[in-house]
Amino acid sequence: MSLFDLFKPKWRHSNRAIRLDAVRNLTDPQAIDRILTEETVEEIRAAAVSLLTDPARLQAFAASDQPKNIRMAAINRITDAGFLKIMIDKERDSDMITLILSRIPDRAIMLEIARAHKRREVRLSAMALIDDPEALLQIAGRETDVEVRKAAAMRLSEPSAIEKIARMDTSHEVRIALLDRIGNSETLIRLLESERHPKVREALVDRIDDSRVLAQVVRTETNSKIARRAAEKVTDEEILRSFAEPERHPEVRLVAAQRIRSDDKLAEIIRNDPSGTVREAAVGRVTDRNVLSECAAGDSEAFVRKAASRRIAELGG
Repeated sequence: MSLFDLFKPKWRHSNRAIRLDAVRNLTDPQAIDRILTEETVEEIRAAAVSLLTDPARLQAFAASDQPKNIRMAAINRITDAGFLKIMIDKERDSDMITLILSRIPDRAIMLEIARAHKRREVRLSAMALIDDPEALLQIAGRETDVEVRKAAAMRLSEPSAIEKIARMDTSHEVRIALLDRIGNSETLIRLLESERHPKVREALVDRIDDSRVLAQVVRTETNSKIARRAAEKVTDEEILRSFAEPERHPEVRLVAAQRIRSDDKLAEIIRNDPSGTVREAAVGRVTDRNVLSECAAGDSEAFVRKAASRRIAELGG
């Protein structure tokens, strides 16, 4: 501390921390004006700006080329929605945009910005501040910009509204994103029944645990990737056995061979399945040495015969 600090007001102290603390508690307009013109530390000037009450001066600071934290201090004191809306049109900094929007008290203006502003980033920022369910549903249902529509949809909280958009939105990306907002398995199953896009169907299968529903997907799905994913989620032995039937897709039969536990069904797969890869998978799980010996001696594929020999050795036979 300088000796001269003893003779100065604390807002002129050489220690910036003491100066800052003093400025925050100032009420003298002349002192505040001096700080705004003489102070070199931005944080302290920003603290002085936050003490201003004159709307014109606050707006001047907000619209100036002053450092960001000083402009933000001014915006935090402004309540004129008309001025703030003008600021939004000119501002490019994302933090400033969020702050300006948060200061707009008129929800109708906020909704107008979310619906119609020419810049997407502004519309998305406004969307994050809207909590009117009806307005969000309207935007989610009618907006042409996918990202804005998605932002609105992700803020919905009513289950029926979420299901409606998850079923009807034209963008599969929006429909997939909404699945994380659905915790009801019956809703997911209803959506699966009507959904046709493969990526959405796969995402739905990932979220459904009902073995009967998954078995139905395996039986009817034409996309082998989705059918296999559904099969991989099933744990019921009887259903897995049905997946090993010859009419099933090879990838589904492979899942069955990798997960079935009963030797009788595994033996049947080893003897009858037309795919060597599926037979090899069953060989890796079966424990019946007679079946393995038969396979090692007579399977049509050399790699399956070798797998059977290795399995016999593993079992100590």
